[in-house]
Amino acid sequence: MAVLEKPVVNPKAEALLISPEAMEDLRAMAARQFEEYGIEYDPSMTPEKLHAMMRSAGIRPEENFLSRGIIAAREE
Repeated sequence: MAVLEKPVVNPKAEALLISPEAMEDLRAMAARQFEEYGIEYDPSMTPEKLHAMMRSAGIRPEENFLSRGIIAAREE
């Protein structure tokens, strides 16, 4: 069996690799955007809480095309 000098990486996957420095830049950018839009991190947030918040705001997922697809997939 031959030993490769350099690991073979799928070019599409290689494009997804990111350096730690670039990741820090992305985190800082996301933090700025969250602050600008008034988004606060809530470690206690669960999908159930989010759904309740959305419903109380008048959002009805069954009226949304994408949500209907997700709901239908769950029921299968």
